Amino acid sequence: MPRTTTQVAEIYEQIGDLENALKYHRATLNTARDWERTGFGITGIASVFIRRLMVDSALVYLRRNDRPDLSRDSEVYAETQGLLGMVHLLQGDTLSALPVLRSSIAISGQQEGYFVQEVRFSIVLSKTLLSASSALLRRAGSNHANADAEAAVLAQRALELSRRLHALQEERDALLMLSTVSERRGDLSAALEYHKQYTAMKASVLEIQ
Repeated sequence: MPRTTTQVAEIYEQIGDLENALKYHRATLNTARDWERTGFGITGIASVFIRRLMVDSALVYLRRNDRPDLSRDSEVYAETQGLLGMVHLLQGDTLSALPVLRSSIAISGQQEGYFVQEVRFSIVLSKTLLSASSALLRRAGSNHANADAEAAVLAQRALELSRRLHALQEERDALLMLSTVSERRGDLSAALEYHKQYTAMKASVLEIQ
């Protein structure tokens, strides 16, 4: 049952029905019989709270996953780290967000089957790097050239995985990131091509919605 309720919750979350998503994530948590399903229930609830901009409530749940018995290379830990990064961003603390988002992506990239998390947080980190100011990047020990290069790698990986997963919205977002970073790096031909693909994908997503 917990696995089924998680899947139903994710479907509701994808279509924007956060009330029912929260209901089924809570059902996952309440019926979980092991630490993994408990962890997924917690991250699911936190994800909904983040989408509702309820940062404090999200943190209350995410801290429940800060347990010594939670493997640091598990899918639950990768998801928890990524969501913590999103919380930091909502709090305006980009410097704290960068390392935990990178940690989540690194864990996901090392494990077969963690593709959804890798795509999601790669897009978040790519967007963050492209919008970061020069002053913030200096404080993070970086610069625009390095940030743009990292964003390009993240967006390319997100594009490849989103196509493998048939995740249209994520593919659309990755194409936009690639168009943006290509333009910033002076590759206008690539920027135009990616933007054409983005426009076509955007229309496809709207038709499905």
